Amino acid sequence: ISDVGGEKRFAAAVAKRLALMGALTQGDRRSTGQSSSLGLGNFDMDNKFGNKALRDMLGEVWKMNARSLSEIENRHASGALEIIDKHLSVVLDDTPAGADWRTSLAPYDDDRETIHSYYSMMQSFLTSSRLIRFTEKRVEAIKNGKGLHQLMQSLEDGDCTQEECLTQLNEQVEESKSLGLNFNAVARLFLYDVGVTQESSCASKSRPPINVAKFLNRCLGLPLSRQAMLTNHFLKWLEKEIKDAKRTGRYDIGIKTLSGNEVSIEKPRAFCFRGLDAKDDRVLLYSVNIDR
Repeated sequence: ISDVGGEKRFAAAVAKRLALMGALTQGDRRSTGQSSSLGLGNFDMDNKFGNKALRDMLGEVWKMNARSLSEIENRHASGALEIIDKHLSVVLDDTPAGADWRTSLAPYDDDRETIHSYYSMMQSFLTSSRLIRFTEKRVEAIKNGKGLHQLMQSLEDGDCTQEECLTQLNEQVEESKSLGLNFNAVARLFLYDVGVTQESSCASKSRPPINVAKFLNRCLGLPLSRQAMLTNHFLKWLEKEIKDAKRTGRYDIGIKTLSGNEVSIEKPRAFCFRGLDAKDDRVLLYSVNIDR
């Protein structure tokens, strides 16, 4: 399986079907062993642990928290800058002389639904407490002719060399990251392109919350590098959730075969429970000795 996010989506679908086959035929979702033999054991993510990891991950994305399990790459930060600068350029063009550019961030009442939704999202995104300083700096850069799209146009027109433009681009990216353009903020911006928003990901009367299968399907609509960015980030959250579940005893590994030269079971220890809800109930603890 490569880093292409779409391949992880199909691998997850195959792993889930093999797990269901084991549950139906032998009473345990891991009993077929086919997922591991096909190299898909690590892609069994469409389950309660995967959905919990997805909810936790998206919660951090919507808050745009600075702390993240993944670091933002410069190519993705520059991609986000291009989207933001183009939008702010349109906003500045629509702002009357002497008026505050913030007033033009809001959508018009007669805008089409898609435009109204996009402008509302960008207004909330750019004026959030975590990004307002970043936004003000981008507006200043655009007014001075140093927006990212303006920089690319200068390169096309031959007004600056490739090395000069690359140096300025890297400086702007690093400055933007220091002003709050973090991994979660960029992820939030990219997810909007495929219809994954805070509102659409939450449960309502008419729809269930977003699950792993739907999230991976939506990621297929992104460019390959952004697919990899988001799916790899999700896998880190899944790994964290499984580690936490194992540490707290919530992880069910199903039926496991113990093999060795000699396997013996010691006499079990009995733990008795007496109370209103568990009268004379017992739990047996078996110790297994394995000579490998």
